[in-house]
Amino acid sequence: MSIEFSRRDALDWIFFRRWRMEDGWLSKEQAGRALEVFHDRLAISMRKIVISKLYPTQGVFSE
Repeated sequence: MSIEFSRRDALDWIFFRRWRMEDGWLSKEQAGRALEVFHDRLAISMRKIVISKLYPTQGVFSE
């Protein structure tokens, strides 16, 4: 597994666990009670947008 894939996967899991459309970022306590949304396409899209805006030169993480 490439390091880029591994990092992108780790970022996806942050979004799967913590990001919700209605609430935005869940707190640690909220995330502990929430259901993880595995392979949520919307969370992946949000990861791509956030990373591309924060790190525009790191295209590999916004794929």
